Amino acid sequence: MIGFISATDTVSATDASVFEGAGTADDPYVIESAEQLQAVSDELDAHYELGADLDGGELESFEPIGDRRSPFTGSFDGAGYVISNLQIDAAESVGLFGVLSGGHVHRVTLEDVSVTGSDEVGALVGYNNDGTIEQSSVTGQINAEMVGGGLVGYNDGSIVDSYVVGEVYAEVGGGIAGDNDGSISATYTAVPISDEWVSPTTTAGHDDVENSYWDSVVGAETNFWVDTWLLTPDMTGSGAESTMADFDFDETWETTSSYPRLAFQETSPPTPDATAAFAITDVEPDSPTITAGESVSVEVTVHNRGDRSDTQTVRLEFDGDEHDTATLSLDADETQSVSFDPIETDDLLDSEYDYEVQTEHDRLEQTVSVGEGELDGDVTLDADEPELPQAEDAVLAGETTLPDGAELSIRLRGEMFVHNDDVTVDGSEWESTLDLSYLPVDTEFEITVSSRDETHVETTGVIVDPADVADEPDDDEPELEDEEFIVLDRAQEPFETVAAVEDSEWVGSIPTVPEADNISLGAKAQLEDGEILEPGRGYELAAEELTDGDEPLLEIESYVDHVHLTGVWGGESEVVFAIQADGDVVYETPPVTVGVEGAEPPSTADEQPADDAVDEDDDATDDDVADDTAEASEGDDEHADEVGDEEHADGEGDTREDESASTDSEETDDVTAEIDADDIPGFTGVGALAGLGAIGYCLRRRLGTDSTASE
Repeated sequence: MIGFISATDTVSATDASVFEGAGTADDPYVIESAEQLQAVSDELDAHYELGADLDGGELESFEPIGDRRSPFTGSFDGAGYVISNLQIDAAESVGLFGVLSGGHVHRVTLEDVSVTGSDEVGALVGYNNDGTIEQSSVTGQINAEMVGGGLVGYNDGSIVDSYVVGEVYAEVGGGIAGDNDGSISATYTAVPISDEWVSPTTTAGHDDVENSYWDSVVGAETNFWVDTWLLTPDMTGSGAESTMADFDFDETWETTSSYPRLAFQETSPPTPDATAAFAITDVEPDSPTITAGESVSVEVTVHNRGDRSDTQTVRLEFDGDEHDTATLSLDADETQSVSFDPIETDDLLDSEYDYEVQTEHDRLEQTVSVGEGELDGDVTLDADEPELPQAEDAVLAGETTLPDGAELSIRLRGEMFVHNDDVTVDGSEWESTLDLSYLPVDTEFEITVSSRDETHVETTGVIVDPADVADEPDDDEPELEDEEFIVLDRAQEPFETVAAVEDSEWVGSIPTVPEADNISLGAKAQLEDGEILEPGRGYELAAEELTDGDEPLLEIESYVDHVHLTGVWGGESEVVFAIQADGDVVYETPPVTVGVEGAEPPSTADEQPADDAVDEDDDATDDDVADDTAEASEGDDEHADEVGDEEHADGEGDTREDESASTDSEETDDVTAEIDADDIPGFTGVGALAGLGAIGYCLRRRLGTDSTASE
């Protein structure tokens, strides 16, 4: 931050001498100086319009108008005037308007601005919360540590008829908006791409972008070939009226020798530098239909429509993978054709396959139809509306009649997005393992299963507690014969019977429980009438250790259809198994001996100190308590005096922490200071920050867990 307006120069919108006008919609306040522009912060729900061009360089710095606690809710009309040389350097929600909430900003022209911040950084608005932005433009530079956009940092409102010609440097960025949950329409950008998560228009929310263009020569390095890209010659000069046909050139826009400008503006956007512009003018063959085994030979024609010569690599991608490249050198206005290695189709299934030809500035996609052009077969799920466990290895499975080798794409869409594109059909069954461990229980989502863009399954599902999901019984799982009860060792594949109850007596033995580890046991029971009780099918398996007041040797956890026995202390203990229905015991076994590895628990005698030692300690403790109590009382009196003095001096009471808390903190610091992040395997500060980068931000947005949202 460069500085603030001094206290003696501070102006207030409530002072009638500051502004002309009444601050209403019919009679807005008129802003004629940079100081008055800053004073908009004093009355955030009023109506304003510019009455002169403003030079932001006259201020030492500029504080964004409005924040999350007190957003701008009024209206602001630039009225065709220009705000230039504005410099803003703040933390979050940074722009001419920090936060716009339901307000209206239009006809604002920002030229040669420099805006810097950590998050939600945009030249015009940092955070657009249901506000409307119309007919506005930006030239200059935006710098954001996290999310930044040329016009708006984070857009959750409406942006219409606006443009940006400048530079955006951000971790997650866009020429118009860094992140978008609102709508964007009739915009264009000419913005160099600075990072893999910077997009010409917006990094997220492309489905809500309409009739918007970007210069693909200026933004050539983007990973976001979405919206409508045009080469520089198509966006400049009088020809832009035909190539940017979605713009209203009758009333809202007009062409210039450079990029288009808004009809009320008197100055034109900056003229782009001379450059090459490699446009793809033709690709052969044009979406052919072939029989598997035929090869496809692709030829592309490229025209340099720019005013400089250049050498570029032309690429051919087939079915998402790079197939071949060619180097092409062209003078200005020169055209050449190049051929690629043939695409072999011997191993392809009947379906449609995309192939794409790319230059640095342009790309063109075609389709090859093999055979009938679609896969013959269908896909089903094992459950219509599956309940999937909150686990790293949740399994979604089903059956298919698609041919072997077909690939399935799994999509789970809810508050977060989960996908798996690596499911290959082998036989009549398929399954996909998904990491759902980070999704909250009861999260609902939409499920789609598709193959080569054809959707076969659309349904809904929900995340459930893993304890509520019983494993499906294995076909090879042992069955009951004469036994009343069998115990299954789930560490074996298939599960193996290790112990059983016959005629109310145990035969076999329970596996020894390892120290600080567990064994996993399943079970089945058979009642006298022959009814089979299978945990997980309406019944729950439980177990209890009989300690008789001694130290427990085991920790026992029940998971509906199985239990875990974890070793705590070494020795032998007795365990009773039971099968329950709705909390009632239906069957209970006699006790069975279970061995546990490890050290035996300490005896009571070992723990009890000698009587003399106890007496001495008691005496010492009494003396220590007396001394400590006196010291604490004396310290409290001194502390109270200090607090009283501070409150008297400041005119208000500061909350103070107790001295004992400080002491505890210091002692804790002494212990933890020896722990170094470098000593923790796999942990580095750089790695942690990288992992929380662009994707983490977007997820936070979708979940609504932004730290500032609650303020």
